[in-house]
Amino acid sequence: MASIVVVTRFCEADGKAFGEYINYIDRDNATKKKELDKYNLFGEYIGYMENEEKTISRHYHEGTEKVSSLFTKNNDNLNEAERDELKKIFSVAQQNGSNMWQTVISFENSYLSDIGVYDGETGELNEKVLMTAGRKAICAMLEKEGLQNAVWTASFHYNTDNIHIHVATVEPTPMREKKAFREWEKNEDGKIRMRENPKTGKLERVPKLDVNGNQVVSERYKGTFRNSSIKELKSVLANELDMEKESTIEITNMLRGIVNDKKDKQLLSNPEFRDKLLEIYKYVKESGVERRYWNYNQKNFADIKPKIDDLSDFFIKTYRKDDFDKMSALIEEKEAKYAKLYGGENSYKENKLYGKKDGLYTRLGNAILKEVQNYDRYLNGEESKTMTTELNKKTEKRSLGEVLKNRHEFERGLRRLRRNMQYNYMNWRNRIEHEKLEREIESRGIEL
Repeated sequence: MASIVVVTRFCEADGKAFGEYINYIDRDNATKKKELDKYNLFGEYIGYMENEEKTISRHYHEGTEKVSSLFTKNNDNLNEAERDELKKIFSVAQQNGSNMWQTVISFENSYLSDIGVYDGETGELNEKVLMTAGRKAICAMLEKEGLQNAVWTASFHYNTDNIHIHVATVEPTPMREKKAFREWEKNEDGKIRMRENPKTGKLERVPKLDVNGNQVVSERYKGTFRNSSIKELKSVLANELDMEKESTIEITNMLRGIVNDKKDKQLLSNPEFRDKLLEIYKYVKESGVERRYWNYNQKNFADIKPKIDDLSDFFIKTYRKDDFDKMSALIEEKEAKYAKLYGGENSYKENKLYGKKDGLYTRLGNAILKEVQNYDRYLNGEESKTMTTELNKKTEKRSLGEVLKNRHEFERGLRRLRRNMQYNYMNWRNRIEHEKLEREIESRGIEL
């Protein structure tokens, strides 16, 4: 089971649950716990609302029924006047035709214990920490959906299965995209009417027809959230709750230990490395791709990528083996934790190593191809900003064999390549450290 589960649903302005929730807002907490099933859209979700025991929330150890006060983007605990104002906002949103989105963020209790926000012995939850993290995650989800101007409110619910946050969101002035939707007949409770198909025996929705017998089509605001928006909420929430400070310290210490060592000879004297570099040059030259487009993710370079990665591996093994082994272990550990948080597989390691923008092999591969570009300019007697002054003058076009005879010039390129690969490796490490430190700073509420 994933440690964090997020589900979002919506109802339209004329939906029964919308009106019920408006009435729910200004109830006191003692009344709220009895009204959960009336406004909630998740009657069948993991059995949350399947029976009275789960409808009436309970504190785990004290045996007392508990529903927390409403909180919002800017307020931890709404008073009576603030609840009245919120109710007005939701009413205006309904009048203006806004959807109401409801989101459930559910936590595995053992996970909350592991990160130190829930005490399994006393049953106490650090609502403040979870509220701060949840607030940032909710806002991130809404921003990704283009709902930056939306208004939302949330509360904690405790039941025998897990701790979860219920969130309700509206647009006072709807900005959501409108789309054409087919209309269906509805029962008195607002649910779509179903009937049995006499031919198949299956239940089907009953279309709403106009006077001509055609199904009614109307424009309504788009309701469903994208999966990427839900993923954004989980990602931000997990990062905010990340307590791996020891990993952060270890990464920092590793970074400080990186020095600009002088092992040029290992790179320069290796004939396999030199041959593979020339092989890459020959391939990209014969590909017909313009030199300015020589980059690691060029689609026409797919066949040569393994050769480029081989050179990157040689560099890593020569200069950064121990450091890289430690980093790989940390990345794999992080990937495993994300798998537990989100459930199933994830691409964390793949992105860190091969991501199109900042993956390690992408950065090193582009450093290699940049030197290959310089090499091609030299062969063609062109000026290069990275060439020394003695190479800046125009020369006649030289053959590959002639250039190879000039060992000095070729080795200058290899030294430059090593420096560039060192630079890109360290930048890659810096980005990982920055991510870790950023999460730590934000989790502590430190402002920069």
